[in-house]
Amino acid sequence: SSTPAVDQHRLYISWATPDEYIVLALDHDGHEIWRVNLGPSRVAHGFGASLIVYDDLVVVPNDQEGTSSLVGLDSATGATRWKVPRQGKSSYITPCIYRPDGGAAELIFTNWNHGITSINPKTGEMNWELDIFEKSHAESAIGSPIVAGDLVLGTCGWLGVRKEVVAIRPSSVARGKDVA
Repeated sequence: SSTPAVDQHRLYISWATPDEYIVLALDHDGHEIWRVNLGPSRVAHGFGASLIVYDDLVVVPNDQEGTSSLVGLDSATGATRWKVPRQGKSSYITPCIYRPDGGAAELIFTNWNHGITSINPKTGEMNWELDIFEKSHAESAIGSPIVAGDLVLGTCGWLGVRKEVVAIRPSSVARGKDVA
């Protein structure tokens, strides 16, 4: 199950079935403001990714089996502001915000196929992506990325086969240097 997100104006919830992926906004009295259907949901173990709110944007992770996307919806209307196409495997993460010293905020996502991805929340453009997880066997990004100081930590794993924890320094990745 996913976790709802809230801001001073609305509550945002999401759920998915094989036929639809719904994002819904309610006012604080429980009245529906808008509803968006992102299409079918193809995830191996059911739906579980959680959305977040950043400024006036609802950030929706939609990594699933095959055709996927990262989506930014207008928090007031539900209109799509940007959509980043992806191809990959299911991911059950909640994105996070990384704020580099003196730099603009970045949305951080983890996924076994893509690794760790940084997206510009205003435009949906990719800042950087680091394909860092082992590919010799199937894995899934279940744990959400976190920020600790100037590091972004991501996890990936599959049953008892392998579990990975990686730490990267985004300022080094953006300049093309090795990971932390």
